[in-house]
Amino acid sequence: MAKKQFQIAADDKFARAIAVTQKDGTVITFVFQPYVTGMYCVAESKGMRDQFGVPYERIGKMAKHIVAQAQKDGEKVDVRYCEYGQFLSEEDIKFINE
Repeated sequence: MAKKQFQIAADDKFARAIAVTQKDGTVITFVFQPYVTGMYCVAESKGMRDQFGVPYERIGKMAKHIVAQAQKDGEKVDVRYCEYGQFLSEEDIKFINE
């Protein structure tokens, strides 16, 4: 069986939280939580919340897109990073990479 092209390591960083402050002061937050089955995301603004899953191979592009679009629109962006190893065990990471 061929290995996946996309791999994660315990010390790889991911965007744990992104906060975008729009020009009118509205704050939109995105919080990411890694699980064995993929990345769980909660997006929240003005008390409204959306929850969805994102495959590991797409999470980096998604986070970069959120940041780039907000910066392009002249909005303030705060990104906090964590390592996968803070949330996933070695066995979890091995399973994800299989």
